Amino acid sequence: MGVDNGEIYMHDCATMQTTAAFFNGNGLLSLDGKALFNSTILSFDVGNLRVSENSQVLAVNFSMTSYSKFLVTSKQIEIKISAQNFECQNTILEIDSKSFIQAEYVNITGCTLKSQQRSYHDVPLFNAQKVVLPSKIEQLGNCDLVFSDSQIIAILPNNSNYKFLFGRKLLRYGDSNNNRIAHVMKTALLLQFMNFMKL
Repeated sequence: MGVDNGEIYMHDCATMQTTAAFFNGNGLLSLDGKALFNSTILSFDVGNLRVSENSQVLAVNFSMTSYSKFLVTSKQIEIKISAQNFECQNTILEIDSKSFIQAEYVNITGCTLKSQQRSYHDVPLFNAQKVVLPSKIEQLGNCDLVFSDSQIIAILPNNSNYKFLFGRKLLRYGDSNNNRIAHVMKTALLLQFMNFMKL
């Protein structure tokens, strides 16, 4: 399925399943309510993705390139995207304080990460095993970027504000060493993951 300069809006409990979806030339995929978009391959090249409320995206391979824009908002702690591979290059990712992305492998290169209200009191942006993060951080204070059930394998920028905590199971951005909410974060992530898998 290819969408060039077109728009797909999914509302309420709408569900769409496809093998491959390509959004090019300002193509837009917008989900709200409890909408679910499921695709083996989901690719944006100068495309836009908006995921809000209780909607979710499932993909084996998720990619965004060439100044695509990714906006995520939610009123409760939720997985917004679940993928095996999540890759973004030269894109803008704006994710609110309650949403997060689950993937086995995350590669964010040359991107701008924005999240004005996120702090280390919120769940991490990503639940992932392997991470590449040479990206620009904007509008972020002390916040947790990645959480994993096992040690995180990561490639990070030199002279950066990233640090590992809890035996490399948590990757934080900023200078805070506060660790008192790690159990809360882990519990929230695991409960959300179990609920997500029941869909």
